[in-house]
Amino acid sequence: MRNLAPYCAGKWAIEGLMKAIARDLPETMASIPMNPCDINTDMYRSNWPDNAPNKPSPEEWVAIAGPFILGLGPEQNGESVMVPLPGYVL
Repeated sequence: MRNLAPYCAGKWAIEGLMKAIARDLPETMASIPMNPCDINTDMYRSNWPDNAPNKPSPEEWVAIAGPFILGLGPEQNGESVMVPLPGYVL
């Protein structure tokens, strides 16, 4: 897709920042860069309209991601993680 360079660059910058912060945290804390995966939002539909129906709505995503995020802890400090979306095409 065209015109997504600033969006992609921003996502990479956040991931790098989170990994750098992870090095400075005490052992009881964590900075975990997370890939939320694809979510059926207005932006996603405008760029990939044919694929959007195969992705969770924001409400469906929250129901899956919330428990996953709450299960993360210091042992994942600095690790890039991806929200698991069982039943959806990645």
